[in-house]
Amino acid sequence: MNLLRYTPKLTGQNYGTWREELETGLAFAELDLARQEPCPTEPVAPIRGQNATGVAWAARKRDFARERTKYNLDKAVYSP
Repeated sequence: MNLLRYTPKLTGQNYGTWREELETGLAFAELDLARQEPCPTEPVAPIRGQNATGVAWAARKRDFARERTKYNLDKAVYSP
């Protein structure tokens, strides 16, 4: 893991060099970049019931928007 200590810090302009150094260091350390968690599942959109009040419906839509945003961010990790 000493090789990783000398990997340059990522500044945005040195991404290519940084990635090569990081992958080389991980290969020598026999580490894998594979994710161990399952891919996130898409949240189900809420359906307004006949007896739902406007306040309750707005709260469910707000909660769904929060869940959907988290799903989109988590899924972006798995997208190439």
